[in-house]
Amino acid sequence: MKRMKKISIALLGIALACTPVLASCGESDNNDGGGNNSQQEEKTLKSIEIAKQPTKLNYEVGDKFDPTGMVVNAIYSDGSKEEAKGYSYNKMPLSASDKRITISYKGKTAYVDISVKFVLKCTRISIEVLPTKRNYIVGETFDPTGMKVVGYYNDNTKKTISDFKVDKTGPLTLKDTVITISFRELKTTLTIKVEEVKVQGIEISKAPTKLAYLVGEKFDATGIEFVKVTNDGKKTPLDANEVTFDKKEALTLKDELVTFTYKEFKTSLTISVSNSKLISISFKSEPKKNTYYEGDNFDMTGVVIEANYEDGSKEEIKNYSTSKTTKLTVEDKNITFSFGGKTLVYPITVKEKITSVVVDNLKTVRIEAEHLDTSNATLRQDFIDAGRGFIENGKGASNGQNICGYNPGSKFSISIDCKEDAEVIISSIMSDTDIGYDFNKSVKISVDDKVLNVEDPHFRIDRPDDFWHWIDFKLGKVSLAKGKHTFTIESISRRPNLDCFDFKVVKYADKVATKELKSLVVKKAPTKTSYNEGEKFDKTGLEIEALYDDYTKETVTDFTIKETGPLTGENKFVTVQYKDKTVNVPITVKSKYNFTVNEAKTVRFEAEDVDQTHLKSDGGPFVENSGDKSSNGKNLGHIAGGYATIKFNLNEEFKTTIKVLIASLAHEKVSQKIESFYIDNNKLSYENLTLGAAKDNQYWNYKTVTLNANKLAKGEHTFKINFIGGANLDYFEFSFAK
Repeated sequence: MKRMKKISIALLGIALACTPVLASCGESDNNDGGGNNSQQEEKTLKSIEIAKQPTKLNYEVGDKFDPTGMVVNAIYSDGSKEEAKGYSYNKMPLSASDKRITISYKGKTAYVDISVKFVLKCTRISIEVLPTKRNYIVGETFDPTGMKVVGYYNDNTKKTISDFKVDKTGPLTLKDTVITISFRELKTTLTIKVEEVKVQGIEISKAPTKLAYLVGEKFDATGIEFVKVTNDGKKTPLDANEVTFDKKEALTLKDELVTFTYKEFKTSLTISVSNSKLISISFKSEPKKNTYYEGDNFDMTGVVIEANYEDGSKEEIKNYSTSKTTKLTVEDKNITFSFGGKTLVYPITVKEKITSVVVDNLKTVRIEAEHLDTSNATLRQDFIDAGRGFIENGKGASNGQNICGYNPGSKFSISIDCKEDAEVIISSIMSDTDIGYDFNKSVKISVDDKVLNVEDPHFRIDRPDDFWHWIDFKLGKVSLAKGKHTFTIESISRRPNLDCFDFKVVKYADKVATKELKSLVVKKAPTKTSYNEGEKFDKTGLEIEALYDDYTKETVTDFTIKETGPLTGENKFVTVQYKDKTVNVPITVKSKYNFTVNEAKTVRFEAEDVDQTHLKSDGGPFVENSGDKSSNGKNLGHIAGGYATIKFNLNEEFKTTIKVLIASLAHEKVSQKIESFYIDNNKLSYENLTLGAAKDNQYWNYKTVTLNANKLAKGEHTFKINFIGGANLDYFEFSFAK
């Protein structure tokens, strides 16, 4: 402790000794004679300024700020300036909301006012649909057919690019494996394969004269012709002497194929070997399609051909040949099937494929939607993923096909060439599973620059999976001057399925078309639609509307009714005729018979359909739902007494047997539930079965009671059941035999 005190005193002494020295230093440094104490200040950064604006002040969305030409000065506390070199700024892409750029330098800021505008730009391209051909042979040139290039724009839209360029325009070599597609400064690539020409197989180009053989005969190659198939798709004749075949011995019933060999390549031919002579060939099943458009291939779907032999036997054959293996033309009227020297002719119709409209007379031109150019349309991603295209088979569609699966924004156009001034009614057949929307706000229909106001087509569906409920409706009537025009349908937010478009010329130069009756519709149903058998139809209140091919409507009164006599239970409608068109008016005719028998047959009559007027209930409903436990899912029950009848009519005498399916929860005889069964008040005999549940609460343990009605004469008959009560009945089965 004493030591610490000594140290403290010593330090204090040193401090006191130094104080005069410091004061003395201060006085000696100030010789202003006034005794003031001042110190020289260090300069500090006070602010920055934009001494010179950058060269570029106007930008587009997505650009980055460019400081080129800009001079930034640093301003100091002493008023001096010097150029600031290490300033910073935001280097992110600009947006339309950016109005100024902040320049920062050592904690100080300044601003550059700029202008940023949105300019639509394509930012990326890609190949959405690959070209049809990607395998090439040396010397061929790249073919973009079928390829769809799309551009992605900075407004989040996607459009088809048609004016793209490819880098390989000359003959291809083995080194060419990638094609570069460019649009402006954007690029994408496509991989291709280039090979040398080489044989990849052989084919029989002409079948031998003889295909059908008898057991023991030897194969005869007379008339056969071959081709070599190279990887460039070409087929060149091959000398038959260079080809060998395997069937050299006498043929047996087991011989069905003859195999031909050329080097390492093989092909085969189906032959028919029988114990009997071939006399003809015939269709077991005809082709499903007989109408085509030029350029289509013949569709073999449904074709099954049989060989017919002398002994009456038949054999399904597959090695027949057809007369047409290339694209169909309008001159093709028949397809000939050949086998074993026998032929079979199938007539077809080949229509001209129309993709544009020529207005040169009073006529109607139909354009099938599947024939339209889809280059300005894009396919839905789910269709692409599933390997589907724009064209699909549509149930009930004209020509059996339609266009669907396109994205909103897609356009389809049809060119119109008017040889003289004309008026044209344009209509279409479409369908949609989206219903109740404003058509004109969702789909834009136009001719040149005129947008058509389309009446609501009233799309509808019968059930969730009814994609093809086609609606025929008018798009508009347009006056067209002589010259070229363009019809366009553009999807805005909806994409109805497109079947076809009709262009009906109703005025051409000084010619005017006479409108034709297209169909009749029931505008208003008649006052009376329910009748008893024997009454006559009453047309009071019935209104019929005539629809014409120019889509005008007219209420007509001078129509006729086909059914003028007494109505029968078989009348489900009456037929209204006006000129050459008819329409059916639904009616209900209550027959005095539950059924009529014209021939030997079995009639099943559901128990729940009997006349229940005279039945007594135990408090529950007569008709019950019993699921799959009863025929038709229902039965007749909750009966406390009374009787039920079934009336029927026989057009001739029949032997009659009646079976009744009956059940009860109680273990009682049939006679304890039913007093008896009658035909025309004649009691019928039956086996008095014991009823009862299969297990507790099993109400549907049905048993069959057979009633012998013997012979019943021609005419009216009544089957009657007198109930005691408590039985469940499923159905009655009436068997009529001659």
